[in-house]
Amino acid sequence: MSVTMSDEEVAQFLAERPNVTVISINPNGMPLPTPVWFVNRGAEIFFRTMRKTQKAKNLIRDPRCVLQVEAGEKYLELRAVIVTGVAEETGEEDGAWFEAQLDQKYAALRPAAAKMPDVARKHYDNPRVVFRVVPQKIKTWDNRKLRLKAE
Repeated sequence: MSVTMSDEEVAQFLAERPNVTVISINPNGMPLPTPVWFVNRGAEIFFRTMRKTQKAKNLIRDPRCVLQVEAGEKYLELRAVIVTGVAEETGEEDGAWFEAQLDQKYAALRPAAAKMPDVARKHYDNPRVVFRVVPQKIKTWDNRKLRLKAE
């Protein structure tokens, strides 16, 4: 029995999960894992960050990255999608699509800007960039597909 997810299962799993860990490469070669909100189109993952963040600088300098989305606590609940790919800045068309999808997915989770402290509003007012990760390799598993022998 295979625990691999189908393309449809991957797309659905990604659509349901709130966070992706983006792993970029620092200038010294060390990986930099950072969690972000995201949306997906199939196995393609889109996310945004402020242009001045280290992850944005890393991806502009070296677009190779690994993204991981996971769920579950018990062994038989564990699920994951790991995408190895290349990040590229999106154009206006993908940017507009991304913003609409992000608003739909996270509307209930986002704090009202007016309730944020001034320092937080100032922080989020920085120029942003939207990245699209083009998958080169996808590794998946869904341990819920395992069948254990009855005791």
